[in-house]
Amino acid sequence: MKKIIFITVVDGFHYRYLIDTGIVDNILNTTNSNLHIFTIESLVYKLEEKYKDDNNVYIYTLVQFKSNIFTKMYLKKKQLSNIKLAGTLNIKSENQKDISIVKKFLLKIIPFSFLESYFISMYYRNLISKLTPDLIILSTPSQKPLDYYLAYEANRANIKVVSPVYSWDNLTAKGPFYFDINYLIVWNKIMQEEAIHYHGYTSSNCFIAGVPVFDIYASMLDKEKEEKEGFFNKLNLDNNKKLITITTIPQIYFGSHHNTLIDKIRNYIIEGNLKIQILVRPHPMDETDYSKWNDDSIVKLDYYGSKPDSSLINWNPQKNNTRHLGLTMKYSNVVINIASTITIDAACFNTPIINIAYDMKRDDSDYTGSIKRYYQYTHYKHVVTTNAAKLVYSDKDLFKTILLYIENPNLGTKERKLLVEKQTNMLDGKSTKRISRIINDII
Repeated sequence: MKKIIFITVVDGFHYRYLIDTGIVDNILNTTNSNLHIFTIESLVYKLEEKYKDDNNVYIYTLVQFKSNIFTKMYLKKKQLSNIKLAGTLNIKSENQKDISIVKKFLLKIIPFSFLESYFISMYYRNLISKLTPDLIILSTPSQKPLDYYLAYEANRANIKVVSPVYSWDNLTAKGPFYFDINYLIVWNKIMQEEAIHYHGYTSSNCFIAGVPVFDIYASMLDKEKEEKEGFFNKLNLDNNKKLITITTIPQIYFGSHHNTLIDKIRNYIIEGNLKIQILVRPHPMDETDYSKWNDDSIVKLDYYGSKPDSSLINWNPQKNNTRHLGLTMKYSNVVINIASTITIDAACFNTPIINIAYDMKRDDSDYTGSIKRYYQYTHYKHVVTTNAAKLVYSDKDLFKTILLYIENPNLGTKERKLLVEKQTNMLDGKSTKRISRIINDII
Protein backbone atom coordinates (compact mmCIF):
# COMPACT_ATOMS: atom_id res chain seq x y z
CA MET A 1 0.00 0.00 0.00
CA LYS A 2 1.32 3.44 -0.93
CA LYS A 3 2.48 5.79 1.78
CA ILE A 4 1.04 9.33 1.82
CA ILE A 5 3.52 12.17 2.31
CA PHE A 6 2.71 15.87 2.59
CA ILE A 7 5.49 18.34 1.68
CA THR A 8 5.54 22.15 1.92
CA VAL A 9 7.63 24.36 -0.36
CA VAL A 10 7.13 27.81 1.13
CA ASP A 11 9.26 29.93 -1.25
CA GLY A 12 11.93 29.90 -3.95
CA PHE A 13 14.72 29.19 -1.48
CA HIS A 14 13.01 26.02 -0.31
CA TYR A 15 12.12 25.09 -3.89
CA ARG A 16 15.84 25.13 -4.58
CA TYR A 17 16.55 23.15 -1.38
CA LEU A 18 13.88 20.46 -1.72
CA ILE A 19 13.10 20.29 -5.44
CA ASP A 20 16.16 21.43 -7.40
CA THR A 21 18.56 19.35 -5.30
CA GLY A 22 16.53 16.25 -6.08
CA ILE A 23 15.43 15.49 -2.50
CA VAL A 24 11.75 15.18 -3.45
CA ASP A 25 12.56 13.13 -6.57
CA ASN A 26 14.70 10.79 -4.48
CA ILE A 27 11.86 10.30 -2.01
CA LEU A 28 9.51 9.62 -4.92
CA ASN A 29 11.89 7.08 -6.46
CA THR A 30 12.87 5.26 -3.27
CA THR A 31 9.54 5.05 -1.48
CA ASN A 32 6.25 3.54 -2.57
CA SER A 33 4.35 6.77 -1.95
CA ASN A 34 2.05 9.50 -3.15
CA LEU A 35 3.44 12.98 -2.63
CA HIS A 36 1.11 15.90 -1.90
CA ILE A 37 3.14 19.09 -2.38
CA PHE A 38 1.86 22.40 -1.00
CA THR A 39 3.49 25.55 -2.36
CA ILE A 40 2.98 29.26 -3.01
CA GLU A 41 0.89 30.41 -5.95
CA SER A 42 3.89 31.60 -8.01
CA LEU A 43 5.46 28.11 -7.88
CA VAL A 44 2.34 26.01 -8.51
CA TYR A 45 2.68 26.09 -12.30
CA LYS A 46 6.40 25.24 -12.10
CA LEU A 47 5.68 22.15 -10.01
CA GLU A 48 2.68 21.15 -12.12
CA GLU A 49 4.89 21.27 -15.21
CA LYS A 50 7.65 19.25 -13.54
CA TYR A 51 5.31 16.48 -12.39
CA LYS A 52 2.63 16.64 -15.09
CA ASP A 53 3.28 13.04 -16.18
CA ASP A 54 3.57 11.58 -12.67
CA ASN A 55 0.34 10.23 -11.20
CA ASN A 56 1.96 9.92 -7.77
CA VAL A 57 2.37 13.67 -7.26
CA TYR A 58 -0.40 16.16 -6.39
CA ILE A 59 0.12 19.92 -6.22
CA TYR A 60 -1.77 22.33 -3.93
CA THR A 61 -1.57 26.00 -3.04
CA LEU A 62 -0.53 26.70 0.55
CA VAL A 63 -3.12 28.35 2.79
CA GLN A 64 -2.04 31.92 3.56
CA PHE A 65 -1.54 32.61 7.24
CA LYS A 66 -3.87 35.24 8.73
CA SER A 67 -2.35 36.98 11.70
CA ASN A 68 -4.42 38.45 14.55
CA ILE A 69 -3.87 39.59 18.13
CA PHE A 70 -4.14 36.04 19.48
CA THR A 71 -1.74 34.45 16.99
CA LYS A 72 0.72 37.26 17.72
CA MET A 73 0.40 36.58 21.44
CA TYR A 74 0.99 32.87 20.86
CA LEU A 75 4.14 33.50 18.83
CA LYS A 76 5.48 35.98 21.40
CA LYS A 77 4.69 33.58 24.25
CA LYS A 78 6.62 30.86 22.43
CA GLN A 79 9.57 33.20 21.91
CA LEU A 80 9.67 34.11 25.58
CA SER A 81 9.38 30.48 26.65
CA ASN A 82 12.69 29.54 25.02
CA ILE A 83 15.11 31.35 27.31
CA LYS A 84 18.18 29.68 25.82
CA LEU A 85 17.61 31.38 22.48
CA ALA A 86 17.55 34.83 24.04
CA GLY A 87 21.27 35.51 23.50
CA THR A 88 21.25 35.43 19.71
CA LEU A 89 17.73 36.80 19.35
CA ASN A 90 18.48 39.79 21.62
CA ILE A 91 21.44 40.73 19.43
CA LYS A 92 19.28 40.36 16.33
CA SER A 93 16.48 42.49 17.77
CA GLU A 94 18.59 45.11 19.53
CA ASN A 95 16.50 47.99 18.21
CA GLN A 96 13.08 46.50 18.94
CA LYS A 97 11.05 47.94 21.79
CA ASP A 98 10.44 45.78 24.80
CA ILE A 99 6.86 44.62 25.36
CA SER A 100 4.76 46.41 27.97
CA ILE A 101 4.08 45.13 31.48
CA VAL A 102 0.40 44.62 30.57
CA LYS A 103 1.30 42.45 27.59
CA LYS A 104 3.73 40.45 29.68
CA PHE A 105 0.99 39.85 32.24
CA LEU A 106 -1.52 38.76 29.57
CA LEU A 107 1.02 36.42 28.00
CA LYS A 108 1.62 34.86 31.38
CA ILE A 109 -2.03 34.19 32.28
CA ILE A 110 -3.46 33.22 28.87
CA PRO A 111 -2.70 29.52 28.26
CA PHE A 112 -1.19 28.12 25.07
CA SER A 113 -4.23 25.87 24.66
CA PHE A 114 -6.48 28.91 24.14
CA LEU A 115 -4.13 30.74 21.77
CA GLU A 116 -3.45 27.61 19.73
CA SER A 117 -7.09 27.47 18.65
CA TYR A 118 -6.43 30.42 16.34
CA PHE A 119 -4.16 28.23 14.22
CA ILE A 120 -6.98 25.89 13.22
CA SER A 121 -7.25 25.23 9.49
CA MET A 122 -10.30 23.22 8.47
CA TYR A 123 -8.82 22.88 4.99
CA TYR A 124 -5.76 21.02 6.27
CA ARG A 125 -7.79 19.22 8.94
CA ASN A 126 -10.14 17.80 6.32
CA LEU A 127 -7.25 16.81 4.04
CA ILE A 128 -5.46 15.05 6.89
CA SER A 129 -8.68 13.27 7.85
CA LYS A 130 -9.32 12.22 4.27
CA LEU A 131 -5.78 11.18 3.25
CA THR A 132 -4.26 10.23 6.65
CA PRO A 133 -0.66 11.08 5.72
CA ASP A 134 2.13 8.87 7.06
CA LEU A 135 4.56 11.79 7.26
CA ILE A 136 4.61 15.56 6.81
CA ILE A 137 7.81 17.23 5.55
CA LEU A 138 7.89 20.94 6.37
CA SER A 139 10.19 23.43 4.66
CA THR A 140 10.94 24.95 8.06
CA PRO A 141 10.70 23.65 11.64
CA SER A 142 7.44 25.68 11.88
CA GLN A 143 9.36 28.98 11.74
CA LYS A 144 7.67 30.50 8.67
CA PRO A 145 3.99 31.52 8.68
CA LEU A 146 3.13 29.32 5.69
CA ASP A 147 4.10 26.26 7.77
CA TYR A 148 2.12 27.24 10.89
CA TYR A 149 -1.34 25.88 10.04
CA LEU A 150 -0.18 22.51 8.72
CA ALA A 151 2.24 22.10 11.63
CA TYR A 152 -0.56 22.75 14.12
CA GLU A 153 -2.96 20.33 12.41
CA ALA A 154 -0.24 17.68 12.17
CA ASN A 155 0.40 17.98 15.93
CA ARG A 156 -3.32 17.77 16.63
CA ALA A 157 -3.68 14.61 14.53
CA ASN A 158 -0.45 13.05 15.86
CA ILE A 159 1.09 12.91 12.41
CA LYS A 160 4.89 12.70 12.42
CA VAL A 161 6.65 15.82 11.12
CA VAL A 162 10.21 16.13 9.78
CA SER A 163 12.05 19.25 8.62
CA PRO A 164 15.25 19.18 6.57
CA VAL A 165 16.65 22.41 8.01
CA TYR A 166 17.44 24.80 5.17
CA SER A 167 20.23 26.93 6.61
CA TRP A 168 22.95 27.02 9.24
CA ASP A 169 21.31 29.96 11.09
CA ASN A 170 17.78 28.53 11.40
CA LEU A 171 18.28 26.94 14.80
CA THR A 172 19.68 30.01 16.53
CA ALA A 173 18.69 33.17 14.64
CA LYS A 174 15.22 32.39 13.28
CA GLY A 175 13.40 32.07 16.59
CA PRO A 176 11.87 29.06 18.34
CA PHE A 177 9.90 26.23 16.76
CA TYR A 178 6.29 27.31 17.16
CA PHE A 179 4.93 23.76 16.95
CA ASP A 180 6.37 20.32 17.65
CA ILE A 181 8.64 18.91 14.98
CA ASN A 182 9.42 15.24 15.57
CA TYR A 183 12.59 15.01 13.49
CA LEU A 184 15.23 17.40 12.17
CA ILE A 185 17.76 16.81 9.42
CA VAL A 186 20.69 19.21 9.73
CA TRP A 187 23.95 20.05 7.97
CA ASN A 188 26.56 19.22 10.57
CA LYS A 189 27.56 18.38 14.14
CA ILE A 190 27.41 22.08 15.13
CA MET A 191 23.73 22.29 14.14
CA GLN A 192 22.96 18.98 15.84
CA GLU A 193 24.46 20.33 19.07
CA GLU A 194 22.39 23.53 18.66
CA ALA A 195 19.23 21.45 18.20
CA ILE A 196 20.03 19.54 21.38
CA HIS A 197 20.96 22.62 23.43
CA TYR A 198 18.36 25.13 22.24
CA HIS A 199 15.44 22.94 21.21
CA GLY A 200 15.63 19.78 23.31
CA TYR A 201 16.43 17.22 20.60
CA THR A 202 18.67 14.17 20.89
CA SER A 203 20.90 12.41 18.37
CA SER A 204 18.06 9.92 17.86
CA ASN A 205 15.69 12.50 16.35
CA CYS A 206 18.15 15.00 14.85
CA PHE A 207 20.17 13.60 11.96
CA ILE A 208 23.27 14.93 10.18
CA ALA A 209 23.20 14.75 6.37
CA GLY A 210 25.41 17.52 4.96
CA VAL A 211 24.33 20.36 2.65
CA PRO A 212 22.28 19.23 -0.38
CA VAL A 213 22.62 22.54 -2.24
CA PHE A 214 26.40 22.04 -2.12
CA ASP A 215 26.23 18.56 -3.68
CA ILE A 216 26.85 20.00 -7.11
CA TYR A 217 29.99 21.75 -5.85
CA ALA A 218 31.67 18.39 -5.23
CA SER A 219 31.46 17.56 -8.94
CA MET A 220 32.79 21.01 -9.88
CA LEU A 221 35.89 21.04 -7.69
CA ASP A 222 38.10 18.77 -9.77
CA LYS A 223 37.16 20.19 -13.15
CA GLU A 224 39.75 22.20 -15.03
CA LYS A 225 39.15 25.86 -15.76
CA GLU A 226 38.21 25.34 -19.40
CA GLU A 227 34.69 26.58 -18.65
CA LYS A 228 35.90 29.92 -17.24
CA GLU A 229 36.04 31.66 -20.62
CA GLY A 230 32.44 30.75 -21.46
CA PHE A 231 31.26 31.78 -18.01
CA PHE A 232 33.01 35.16 -18.24
CA ASN A 233 31.70 35.76 -21.76
CA LYS A 234 28.13 35.05 -20.63
CA LEU A 235 28.40 37.75 -17.97
CA ASN A 236 30.29 40.17 -20.23
CA LEU A 237 33.39 39.93 -18.05
CA ASP A 238 36.98 40.43 -19.19
CA ASN A 239 38.99 37.19 -19.16
CA ASN A 240 42.19 39.18 -18.68
CA LYS A 241 41.12 40.89 -15.46
CA LYS A 242 40.85 39.65 -11.87
CA LEU A 243 37.31 39.38 -10.51
CA ILE A 244 35.89 40.73 -7.25
CA THR A 245 32.37 39.47 -6.59
CA ILE A 246 30.14 41.42 -4.21
CA THR A 247 27.11 39.49 -2.97
CA THR A 248 24.50 41.66 -1.29
CA ILE A 249 22.03 41.29 1.58
CA PRO A 250 18.42 42.62 1.80
CA GLN A 251 17.90 46.38 2.08
CA ILE A 252 16.49 46.11 5.59
CA TYR A 253 19.97 45.13 6.85
CA PHE A 254 22.22 47.52 4.86
CA GLY A 255 19.95 50.01 3.14
CA SER A 256 21.15 50.84 -0.38
CA HIS A 257 24.77 51.04 0.73
CA HIS A 258 26.00 48.24 -1.45
CA ASN A 259 26.02 50.99 -4.07
CA THR A 260 28.29 52.96 -1.73
CA LEU A 261 30.53 49.92 -1.35
CA ILE A 262 30.68 49.38 -5.12
CA ASP A 263 31.56 53.07 -5.62
CA LYS A 264 34.42 52.85 -3.11
CA ILE A 265 35.96 49.72 -4.65
CA ARG A 266 35.45 50.98 -8.21
CA ASN A 267 37.24 54.26 -7.40
CA TYR A 268 40.08 52.32 -5.77
CA ILE A 269 40.47 50.25 -8.95
CA ILE A 270 40.52 53.34 -11.16
CA GLU A 271 42.92 55.30 -8.95
CA GLY A 272 45.31 52.35 -8.74
CA ASN A 273 44.96 51.53 -12.45
CA LEU A 274 44.30 47.92 -11.39
CA LYS A 275 43.29 45.15 -13.79
CA ILE A 276 40.28 44.23 -11.67
CA GLN A 277 36.55 44.09 -12.43
CA ILE A 278 33.51 43.86 -10.14
CA LEU A 279 30.57 41.47 -10.36
CA VAL A 280 27.52 42.32 -8.23
CA ARG A 281 25.19 39.43 -7.34
CA PRO A 282 22.07 40.90 -5.64
CA HIS A 283 20.42 38.85 -2.92
CA PRO A 284 16.98 37.48 -3.96
CA MET A 285 15.39 39.80 -1.36
CA ASP A 286 17.51 42.87 -2.18
CA GLU A 287 15.39 45.31 -4.18
CA THR A 288 18.08 48.02 -4.29
CA ASP A 289 18.28 49.93 -7.59
CA TYR A 290 21.60 49.00 -9.22
CA SER A 291 20.66 50.36 -12.66
CA LYS A 292 23.44 52.99 -12.52
CA TRP A 293 25.86 50.14 -13.28
CA ASN A 294 23.99 48.79 -16.32
CA ASP A 295 26.50 50.13 -18.85
CA ASP A 296 29.58 50.41 -16.66
CA SER A 297 32.92 49.13 -17.97
CA ILE A 298 34.13 47.92 -14.54
CA VAL A 299 30.94 46.85 -12.75
CA LYS A 300 28.68 44.06 -14.04
CA LEU A 301 25.36 42.88 -12.57
CA ASP A 302 24.24 39.27 -12.23
CA TYR A 303 20.59 38.71 -11.34
CA TYR A 304 20.78 35.38 -13.14
CA GLY A 305 17.32 35.38 -14.63
CA SER A 306 15.33 36.23 -11.51
CA LYS A 307 14.01 39.51 -10.21
CA PRO A 308 14.60 40.21 -6.48
CA ASP A 309 11.51 40.21 -4.28
CA SER A 310 11.67 41.28 -0.64
CA SER A 311 8.74 39.01 0.23
CA LEU A 312 10.04 36.03 -1.82
CA ILE A 313 6.47 35.51 -3.04
CA ASN A 314 7.52 35.88 -6.66
CA TRP A 315 11.22 35.00 -6.53
CA ASN A 316 11.69 32.06 -8.84
CA PRO A 317 15.21 30.58 -9.12
CA GLN A 318 16.37 29.03 -12.37
CA LYS A 319 16.98 25.30 -12.26
CA ASN A 320 20.79 25.59 -12.44
CA ASN A 321 20.90 28.53 -10.02
CA THR A 322 23.24 26.73 -7.61
CA ARG A 323 25.65 25.62 -10.33
CA HIS A 324 25.83 29.19 -11.60
CA LEU A 325 26.59 30.37 -8.06
CA GLY A 326 29.28 27.71 -7.81
CA LEU A 327 30.90 28.92 -11.04
CA THR A 328 30.78 32.48 -9.68
CA MET A 329 32.56 31.42 -6.50
CA LYS A 330 35.06 29.24 -8.38
CA TYR A 331 36.17 31.93 -10.81
CA SER A 332 36.12 34.92 -8.48
CA ASN A 333 39.48 36.02 -7.08
CA VAL A 334 37.87 37.61 -4.02
CA VAL A 335 34.31 37.38 -2.67
CA ILE A 336 32.96 40.23 -0.51
CA ASN A 337 29.83 39.96 1.63
CA ILE A 338 28.27 40.87 4.96
CA ALA A 339 28.01 37.85 7.29
CA SER A 340 26.42 35.70 4.59
CA THR A 341 26.17 31.98 3.85
CA ILE A 342 28.02 32.95 0.68
CA THR A 343 31.13 32.80 2.86
CA ILE A 344 30.75 29.00 2.97
CA ASP A 345 29.99 28.80 -0.77
CA ALA A 346 33.22 30.67 -1.52
CA ALA A 347 35.22 28.57 0.97
CA CYS A 348 34.09 25.40 -0.83
CA PHE A 349 36.18 26.61 -3.78
CA ASN A 350 39.00 27.99 -1.59
CA THR A 351 38.20 31.50 -2.80
CA PRO A 352 39.38 34.31 -0.46
CA ILE A 353 36.54 36.00 1.45
CA ILE A 354 36.21 39.50 2.89
CA ASN A 355 33.46 40.36 5.38
CA ILE A 356 32.45 44.03 5.66
CA ALA A 357 32.29 44.85 9.40
CA TYR A 358 31.76 48.62 9.39
CA ASP A 359 28.72 50.79 8.73
CA MET A 360 28.29 53.16 5.81
CA LYS A 361 24.98 54.79 6.73
CA ARG A 362 24.38 58.50 6.98
CA ASP A 363 22.00 58.22 9.91
CA ASP A 364 19.87 55.70 11.81
CA SER A 365 17.07 55.88 9.25
CA ASP A 366 19.25 54.20 6.59
CA TYR A 367 18.88 50.73 8.11
CA THR A 368 18.28 49.11 11.48
CA GLY A 369 21.14 48.80 13.96
CA SER A 370 24.77 48.15 13.08
CA ILE A 371 26.04 45.42 10.78
CA LYS A 372 28.79 44.73 13.32
CA ARG A 373 26.31 42.78 15.42
CA TYR A 374 25.92 40.11 12.71
CA TYR A 375 29.37 38.83 13.56
CA GLN A 376 28.17 38.12 17.10
CA TYR A 377 25.38 35.81 15.92
CA THR A 378 25.75 32.31 17.32
CA HIS A 379 26.05 30.64 13.92
CA TYR A 380 28.44 33.21 12.44
CA LYS A 381 30.87 33.07 15.34
CA HIS A 382 32.08 29.81 13.81
CA VAL A 383 33.33 31.80 10.82
CA VAL A 384 34.90 34.47 13.00
CA THR A 385 36.74 31.96 15.20
CA THR A 386 38.12 29.98 12.25
CA ASN A 387 39.39 33.18 10.55
CA ALA A 388 38.13 31.75 7.26
CA ALA A 389 36.96 35.24 6.22
CA LYS A 390 38.86 38.45 6.77
CA LEU A 391 36.73 40.99 8.68
CA VAL A 392 37.53 44.56 7.61
CA TYR A 393 36.69 47.64 9.67
CA SER A 394 37.49 50.55 7.36
CA ASP A 395 37.92 51.50 3.71
CA LYS A 396 41.69 51.39 4.16
CA ASP A 397 41.48 47.90 5.66
CA LEU A 398 39.20 46.78 2.80
CA PHE A 399 41.50 48.00 0.02
CA LYS A 400 44.58 46.58 1.70
CA THR A 401 42.92 43.17 2.05
CA ILE A 402 41.68 43.11 -1.55
CA LEU A 403 45.22 43.67 -2.82
CA LEU A 404 46.64 41.14 -0.34
CA TYR A 405 44.29 38.41 -1.58
CA ILE A 406 44.77 39.28 -5.25
CA GLU A 407 48.53 38.90 -4.82
CA ASN A 408 48.35 35.91 -2.42
CA PRO A 409 45.25 33.82 -3.32
CA ASN A 410 46.32 30.87 -1.15
CA LEU A 411 46.44 33.00 1.99
CA GLY A 412 43.90 31.54 4.43
CA THR A 413 43.55 28.19 2.59
CA LYS A 414 43.88 26.18 5.82
CA GLU A 415 41.21 28.27 7.57
CA ARG A 416 38.77 28.04 4.65
CA LYS A 417 39.25 24.28 4.50
CA LEU A 418 38.48 24.02 8.22
CA LEU A 419 35.28 26.04 7.80
CA VAL A 420 34.12 23.76 4.97
CA GLU A 421 34.83 20.66 7.06
CA LYS A 422 32.88 22.03 10.03
CA GLN A 423 29.89 23.32 8.07
CA THR A 424 29.34 20.76 5.30
CA ASN A 425 30.13 17.65 7.38
CA MET A 426 31.47 16.13 4.15
CA LEU A 427 31.50 17.75 0.73
CA ASP A 428 31.01 14.50 -1.19
CA GLY A 429 27.94 15.20 -3.33
CA LYS A 430 25.79 12.68 -1.45
CA SER A 431 23.82 14.86 1.00
CA THR A 432 20.60 14.64 -1.04
CA LYS A 433 20.75 10.86 -0.97
CA ARG A 434 21.43 10.86 2.77
CA ILE A 435 18.39 13.07 3.42
CA SER A 436 16.19 10.81 1.29
CA ARG A 437 17.50 7.73 3.11
CA ILE A 438 16.79 9.30 6.51
CA ILE A 439 13.23 10.20 5.46
CA ASN A 440 12.78 6.67 4.11
CA ASP A 441 13.88 5.24 7.48
CA ILE A 442 11.44 7.56 9.31
CA ILE A 443 8.59 6.40 7.09
